[in-house]
Amino acid sequence: MKKVLVVCKENSCRSQMTEGYLKYYGKQRFEVYSAGLEVKEIHPLANKVMLEDGINISLHTINTLSDWQHFKFHYVISVCEEVELQLPPYLWYAKRIKWTLEDPTKIIGTESERLTNFRVLRDEIKSLSLLFIGQHFPLSTAAIY
Repeated sequence: MKKVLVVCKENSCRSQMTEGYLKYYGKQRFEVYSAGLEVKEIHPLANKVMLEDGINISLHTINTLSDWQHFKFHYVISVCEEVELQLPPYLWYAKRIKWTLEDPTKIIGTESERLTNFRVLRDEIKSLSLLFIGQHFPLSTAAIY
């Protein structure tokens, strides 16, 4: 089974959402982990929009990159610009994939406006995750829906 590490700056939103989709759709195909350069709690709006799509990320662990330093990953997916240049040497051997995703926690606005931004991000992450899985293990449409 291939190991995938999803990395982001804080491991509180984009990486957690990506981990959720890759675990859900890639089960029995990938072991998926996430980590950040820093750590914060899982953002409540990230959890809320994922629950809308039937995926609970509230029980995910929050990790730093050093938590996984003894693992050998096949793929490292970075989901933000900040982390790309700061990956430690023990991750250089993995196939690196870069998804530049906007940080919805930086959006200022009403609760409704912020939720809309989180939903847009969620849908983008879902599409990218399904594309990633499909490139490695073709799925039938029955497995997606």
